[in-house]
Amino acid sequence: MSQRRYGAMVAYANILLKNLISFMYIPILLKFVGGNQYGLYQMTSSAVGMLSLLSLGMSASYVRFFWQAKRRDGDEGVGRINSAYLSFFLLISVVCLAAGGVLTNNVEILFQKNFSESEIETTKMLMVILSVNVAVTLLSSVFDSYIIANEKYLVEQLRVLFSTLLQPVFSIILLIGGGDIVAVATVQLLVTLIFIFWNMIYAVSRLKMKFKFTNIRNLVETGKNILPFSGVILINQIIDLVNNNFSTLLVGNMLGPMSVAVFAIANQLKGLFYQLTFTISRLYVSKVHQMISFDATDGDLTNLMIKIGRIQLYLLVSAFGLFVVLGQSFIEFWAGKDYGEAYWLVVLMMTSLLVPLSQNIGLEIQKAKNLHRFRIILMCFSTLFNLFASIIFIKKFGVLGAGIGFSISTVVVNVVVINIYNHKVVGLDMFKYWRKVSNVILGPGIAILLTVGFNCLFGGNSILKVMIDVILYGTLTLLIHWIFSCDENERKIITSSLNGLLNKAILRDKGVENCE
Repeated sequence: MSQRRYGAMVAYANILLKNLISFMYIPILLKFVGGNQYGLYQMTSSAVGMLSLLSLGMSASYVRFFWQAKRRDGDEGVGRINSAYLSFFLLISVVCLAAGGVLTNNVEILFQKNFSESEIETTKMLMVILSVNVAVTLLSSVFDSYIIANEKYLVEQLRVLFSTLLQPVFSIILLIGGGDIVAVATVQLLVTLIFIFWNMIYAVSRLKMKFKFTNIRNLVETGKNILPFSGVILINQIIDLVNNNFSTLLVGNMLGPMSVAVFAIANQLKGLFYQLTFTISRLYVSKVHQMISFDATDGDLTNLMIKIGRIQLYLLVSAFGLFVVLGQSFIEFWAGKDYGEAYWLVVLMMTSLLVPLSQNIGLEIQKAKNLHRFRIILMCFSTLFNLFASIIFIKKFGVLGAGIGFSISTVVVNVVVINIYNHKVVGLDMFKYWRKVSNVILGPGIAILLTVGFNCLFGGNSILKVMIDVILYGTLTLLIHWIFSCDENERKIITSSLNGLLNKAILRDKGVENCE
């Protein structure tokens, strides 16, 4: 079995485990530190997260230049690229620490309006710790990128898995011992440091990562090649950060910490859907750049996008439908009735994101072809609209307003315009894409309607009712998909996988009988 398939299996196990832990961990965190401190932590994380922009988009561009150097100059060229990236990230990490210091010294100016003195002091401490965390994460980027470029997805996902386990366990121990939200941030930093060494040791000792340092002139020349491409990615990252984080800051500034906590819960749940799709597309980033570096046709790239898009859209719509059916009750049970508005925020934002998230491999194709500038320009206008609209809608609708401008701009730009651009300019056959992909919506769509209709006829929130809803929705989704949506290749894969599991079970049972 390939690294990609193993990596995918561990990645989804990681998502399941991570979110099971998160669903248990966040209520514990809220119980120990309260909504206000949790809101401070989320808001500070959003603010400090913007320091990752200092990477100038270079981390996302590494795979492209890795494959170009590999094809042109072999391992020696890759060594020069590694040295250049390590030098750049060392400098960026130092700048990140300085920028974190500036943010820390200006906390009063940013948040004095709605925060008490003790909340200001807590925010300052969080700023310092999380700024250091971002700085050391940036330094690790070159090693992480090298592992991905070499398609060692299993190793990468195991690192994420162990990190997922360690952070909440150590945090809960400290909270039980009397720790506060600052202790939680400290644990996050320590876990980050541990796995930075994991990355470094694996890349250098197992993958034989080489560095070929040259003089400053050659470093500058390499930078001239990298920075224009990375700069466009940087603008894209700025836009993504503004769209994902600035709304949190607006809510904090206009409504206060408790509303930030509600919005953070919605973002936490929205993040689950991001994980479902980016886990798959991340496994194909190196493949896309390799295909284009070695002159793959547009037809090959379209077929790859169809293959990934069918999986992503089916997973997204299925998970979204389950959330529509059970999400309101789940949030009230999980986080409390005070956070009920988070349900409508998730429904609003995720409705607009279903198509873009299922097509995120298309962005990697744009990057690999160096055709992503138009999207960046378009997203700049979209972001400005989102910001101004969010201010207006937050004033009118409270925390729900933060999702309205985001949803409108997402549909117009990422659904309508980007599909046209992919077809006309990038060379992807989007008519063929939608002919092959759209039918996967059928199963979850019908299942949502029937399950919601069932709930309207038979109300209640008992455990038995929830179990019936899950079984009804899951059965309808799978059955309708198998009958009406599965293509021949998918049926073969599913059938062979089930037969393999069945054969293993039979062999295991025979082995037990023989032992007896």
